[in-house]
Amino acid sequence: SSKHHGTSQYKGVSWHSRGKKWIAQISVLGQHIYLGLFDDERRAAQVYDEAAKQHFGLFARLNFSKDDVNAVT
Repeated sequence: SSKHHGTSQYKGVSWHSRGKKWIAQISVLGQHIYLGLFDDERRAAQVYDEAAKQHFGLFARLNFSKDDVNAVT
C-alpha cells in the first residue's frame, strides 16, 4: 500500500483523506460532478473514463485506452 498525498496518477481521481478512499469527479461546463468514492484507485479512474465518454464523446481525455480497460479487473 502506498502513501497518499491527495493526488492520483489518474485524471479526475484524488485521495479523500477524511473518507480514506479515492474520489472520482469530473468537470463539465464549469460544474464539478461527483462520481463516487472508491477503495480502488484504478476503479475510480474507470468510472471517470465512463463519465468522460458520456459527456465528451470522441473528445474525452481518458485514463485508459481500450486495450488497458480490457486488462483491468
